[in-house]
Amino acid sequence: MNLCADTYPYIRRLLGNAVVLGISEAIALMLSLLLGGIVRLAWKGEPMLANWMWYLLGAWAIGAYVARLLPGWGLGPVEELRRTFFLLTAAFATTTATLFWSKSAGITSRFTLTLGFLLSIILVPAIRLEVKRLLLSLNLWGYTRRHLRESFVIGKSRDGAQRRARTGL
Repeated sequence: MNLCADTYPYIRRLLGNAVVLGISEAIALMLSLLLGGIVRLAWKGEPMLANWMWYLLGAWAIGAYVARLLPGWGLGPVEELRRTFFLLTAAFATTTATLFWSKSAGITSRFTLTLGFLLSIILVPAIRLEVKRLLLSLNLWGYTRRHLRESFVIGKSRDGAQRRARTGL
């Protein structure tokens, strides 16, 4: 059994799902900050577009990897929502602290940041859910048990049986 050849479809699916979810979540974060800036423009008359958005996207990407949200196979809906909310809170708190320590807090709108956070609490899980539904409908989400059974379990048990046959056990 060639483990590399058997794991290639699994890795391809894992990376594909992670990239699609990661890009969609980044778009949701950018959209929430953009909407926060637009609301500030309508309310105060001056725009505040987040040029520091890259800090937030970096914090989100690192956090999503650490929290195992990308792609998040096997997580129940409640656990996924809990991890997403915790990660959003941590990413926005980290971004706020970074802006404060880098002395950019004077030119940064707290209103835009807060509204972006509140909008992202709604947008990120909603977009994540829709992307997963789309991937499921296209039969591209996850890795089926049938594939795992064929490539790993049967291959390993076959190899084990062959080894036992050679040793007589």
